[in-house]
Amino acid sequence: MGNLITYLDWRDGRALEDIQCRDTDLALMARMAYLPMSGIVPGTFDESAALPDAMEKVCSRLSPGSLDLALAQKMEKSACFAACRLTGWREIYDPDREELASDVFLALWTHAGQVEPGKVKAWLGAVARNKARDALRKRRPSLPLEEDVLTLAAPGPEEAMGEREQADCLRAAVLAMEETDRDIFLRHYYLCQTVAVIARDLDMNPSTVKARLRRGREKLKKTLREGGFLDEEQHF
Repeated sequence: MGNLITYLDWRDGRALEDIQCRDTDLALMARMAYLPMSGIVPGTFDESAALPDAMEKVCSRLSPGSLDLALAQKMEKSACFAACRLTGWREIYDPDREELASDVFLALWTHAGQVEPGKVKAWLGAVARNKARDALRKRRPSLPLEEDVLTLAAPGPEEAMGEREQADCLRAAVLAMEETDRDIFLRHYYLCQTVAVIARDLDMNPSTVKARLRRGREKLKKTLREGGFLDEEQHF
């Protein structure tokens, strides 16, 4: 049975315009998306990198004898793809997400007999949500919050009503933020994303993300103090 390497051997010398794009070409491009091209292919669509040049640089990052290296070397020399350019790079490999996906499908394999026909999609969705929540709970206590940490004293049982009012106050303050600030704040403190990940996903400078987080904390601090939930001596 052939593979992408033998396919490239067959493709060599045949330009894309000479042969209709095949499903194998799409599979080839999808596989290339997993190559380490950060800093080699521009992250915006305003610029691009020639595919042969990009593959030459990628080769230096790959392990000798690996399939990825063989693929990159073939793509670098391929006449078929010589005129292609790469742009809009995003790091799509996330080991945490890969592990989560594996856990979900392992659960399906283990409980296959319990899943009703026609309800596999809904079952997978429910399991994925539950496992994602569990993963976030495990990550939250050890999450580094860069310069500052948002800390609020945990209320006692007798302050249940005050806790609800405080939650309502916080929710209103977050919803009142500018859309970009709110997105960054929720990504960082609710989804536990680091500044580096947020900056990459939103195409921002990390220092800008930190500044917006700081501004968001200041707004929340002001709102909580005005609502009587935070003393002047308490800090975020």
